[in-house]
Amino acid sequence: MNKQLVFVAIAAIFAMPVTSVFAATTTTGSVSIAGTCGIGSLSPLNYGTLTPNQLSSVQSLTVTNTGTVPAGLFVSGTDWQDGLLTSQIAVGYTSFGNFTQGAPATALSSSYQLIASPFTVGPNTTYWQVLANLINPTFVGSLTQTYTFTASC
Repeated sequence: MNKQLVFVAIAAIFAMPVTSVFAATTTTGSVSIAGTCGIGSLSPLNYGTLTPNQLSSVQSLTVTNTGTVPAGLFVSGTDWQDGLLTSQIAVGYTSFGNFTQGAPATALSSSYQLIASPFTVGPNTTYWQVLANLINPTFVGSLTQTYTFTASC
């Protein structure tokens, strides 16, 4: 009789259903894809030879947004300087215009100024002009001005 009870007890243990205990949860991932903007390489502007107080002809400069979204295009400049880095024409005697204005209408500054917004993807034409208003009226020689362009998107 004792043997039967043991056998029945063992059979009852093995007959119980086997259950697994686990926990599950899910989550999501997200990403935002930002557009890019950039400026392609630029060609130098050449105003030719001017006499004192002469206004140059209008020069065009193509500025290309190499990114994927429109941006704001900004520019700043320096005074016109000789080979000894002496200012000979103030920065404000250079003027620029964007592809909408068509003609140079805004005086360049040493602070960043907005040229265009939107600065569309691809090539955009800007227009430039300088008035040879010399600081030293007896200066003769070559001058250089530096323009710094930035795009913000």
